Amino acid sequence: MKQRIQGIIIGVLITALILISTITVFAEPIYKAVEIFYNDIKINLNGEQITPRDANGNVVEPFIMDGSTYLPVRAIAGALGLEVGWNGETNTVLLGNAPATQTPETPTPALMPDITLTGSFTHNSQVEKYDYTAPATGIYSFELKSDVTLNMNYVVRVYDSRGNQLNATDRYSEITLDKNGGAFELTAGQEYTIHVEQRQGFMEYTVNIRPPN
Repeated sequence: MKQRIQGIIIGVLITALILISTITVFAEPIYKAVEIFYNDIKINLNGEQITPRDANGNVVEPFIMDGSTYLPVRAIAGALGLEVGWNGETNTVLLGNAPATQTPETPTPALMPDITLTGSFTHNSQVEKYDYTAPATGIYSFELKSDVTLNMNYVVRVYDSRGNQLNATDRYSEITLDKNGGAFELTAGQEYTIHVEQRQGFMEYTVNIRPPN
């Protein structure tokens, strides 16, 4: 009887601690008086008897409550070779390796594709116009190619929405075949008009526009 009463008292304390640790941080602790029984319960793991101990090396005896046998987590996990931890913020017992902290991946911005304009001139003093909205702010490379030899008679000009002609970054106002390319600084969301002009002669042309990636 003395052992049973002692078990009841100790059981109240142990259960109170267990319940405190299992209630979420948003709720008040619950205290509940329960009967627990110690009956010299032994633990046998893979044919070998183990003595459960706490973190300080003190023997912790298993007990029975409401027909269920309760074993100390730390001792059993240690016997199984598992690491034991405690997360006080979430009131969680951690068994095994702690969950790895995942660093969110920084998405790689998608590259803006090149734009290719193609056409042909069939008579003198011809102008082909293309509307273009810049997807980003920066330096855009322009390259004019054709099926004729290098010639100043074929040029590329860029105009803003007000009709003002832009100067290329090399301070020239246009890109010609003999320069083999150039660049203009454009602003994201702004609309531009690209002129491919032919003063004399006939040719097929390609203008390649490379955004600032």
